[in-house]
Amino acid sequence: FNFAGKVKPLSKSLETAVKIDLKQLDLPRYAAYAPHKPPFNLASGTLTVDSEINYKVSADKKPELSIKGAVRLDNIALNLKDGRPLVKIPSLQINASRLDVFAKKFALESILLEGLEVFASRDKKGQWMYSSLLTEAGKAHSDKSEKTPATTPASSAKNTATVSVASFRLNNASVHFNDALPAGGFKATVSEIDITAS
Repeated sequence: FNFAGKVKPLSKSLETAVKIDLKQLDLPRYAAYAPHKPPFNLASGTLTVDSEINYKVSADKKPELSIKGAVRLDNIALNLKDGRPLVKIPSLQINASRLDVFAKKFALESILLEGLEVFASRDKKGQWMYSSLLTEAGKAHSDKSEKTPATTPASSAKNTATVSVASFRLNNASVHFNDALPAGGFKATVSEIDITAS
């Protein structure tokens, strides 16, 4: 882990830059400290960050907080609480050209997702494996809504973020399907899925 910063005190505006260099952070080790428990388990995964954060304050403009750089996830494995696999992400890299946090304008240069595996199954009672996720997520959202004041349409529009992606690639993805409802069951896998958008 490397953390470095610099300040430009003699310029007309106060500008601070912080460089973050984080390599292969073991995510499951820190997942236990998350304030809200997700309805799934993070079985494995590492995080790598190579980015720069800039904060600028000037007399005639609003403060600016921008981020640029790359974030990479490796060997991500998400499982249901009972241990069944949910999603596997061998490699995900996101390159950000500029993320304006206060202005809520996020420009991504590229997203590269390789080897994605998605698992879907239904038991003999007709219950999809995602039903438990939706139930827990809905309960968490309901609890949050009770504590959060209602927003007006004008304030909601003002808080809308803008996201642009210059390039997106999905390589060698697969979907695993297992249905125990019909007699004898049914299993299928769709593999070698490639998607490119730019």
